[in-house]
Amino acid sequence: MTAEGPHIDALLKRPETREELIEENRRLLDELEAVYSNMERILEESAAEKRIAYHELEKKVAVLESLLDDLTRKENMLMHMGKLSSIGEFIIELIHEIKSPLSVISIQAQLAAARDLPPEARKRIDQIGRQVDRMADLLNRFRTMAYKGKEEFRVFDLNETLAECMETIEIIRPKGLEIDTVLFGQPLLVRGDPFQVTQIFLNFSRNAFDAMRSRGSRLRVVSERIEAGVLVRDEAAGWVYSREKDVRDRIFSGTGAFAGVDFFDEGAGIPRGSLERVFEPFFTTKARGEGLGLGLSLCTDIARRHGGVLAVTSMEGRGTCFRLLLPLSGGRARKNGGLGLIR
Repeated sequence: MTAEGPHIDALLKRPETREELIEENRRLLDELEAVYSNMERILEESAAEKRIAYHELEKKVAVLESLLDDLTRKENMLMHMGKLSSIGEFIIELIHEIKSPLSVISIQAQLAAARDLPPEARKRIDQIGRQVDRMADLLNRFRTMAYKGKEEFRVFDLNETLAECMETIEIIRPKGLEIDTVLFGQPLLVRGDPFQVTQIFLNFSRNAFDAMRSRGSRLRVVSERIEAGVLVRDEAAGWVYSREKDVRDRIFSGTGAFAGVDFFDEGAGIPRGSLERVFEPFFTTKARGEGLGLGLSLCTDIARRHGGVLAVTSMEGRGTCFRLLLPLSGGRARKNGGLGLIR
């Protein structure tokens, strides 16, 4: 007889008395309740496992979507940078073609200046020479803007780089617009590539000029030294940043002080809904054909590689301020307040 035998015999045995019937019913109810409880437990465990699996799947889908967005953004940036590279090569070729006749004019002016000429003629020859030198200097500046070999990170003075860039910005400044530049009274030493940082300044200035086509006539550029604590307090003052809050918190908490450069314009301002998206790739408030919406996105990537961040604040009808923040290279900041948009 098997171990299950007695149990099977008990099931086949019919209760003969009322007490046996009651006992049998109680036993069956107990077994039924145990089976039901076991089924509930199995179903609960199954539902919990399904919920866990679903949440894990959701997390994986979110990670994949994030990776896809990041890949798409970088692919679009590479395409845009490829176009910029082609334009840069064209500009370099054009500069080369212009410099050739300039060299001829310069040589002829020098030969003419060596002769015995009347004072008025010598004055005109000297003027030609100065203008040729000025044109050559401008072409060299544009060549530097159009082409950069490899990335070169080093410690440099952001004030000095900004001052040099403002000379170029003055060249492309629309007529009727004025530029006020206020540099911090001490060197702002940061680590990075001055050429790349210059691209950010050029982009800020172009956006400001576009914003003031129909309103405003002054661009104010200010460099300063700001403590991280001031930046944390400024977050509640309407600034929108190019990087997420958890990333900013790590940047601000890990750096004592920053070099900041602000570009204030007097344009019409940016609506809040658009302001939240200005650093997104391909988002632009400009009319069709006036911009691809990649300039600020590329600047965001440059700031990220330098361990910094971009920020913007705006008031409709009063203007916009774009800000670059880069960690200072060593040292702690002095007590110094941040700049607001409108005083």
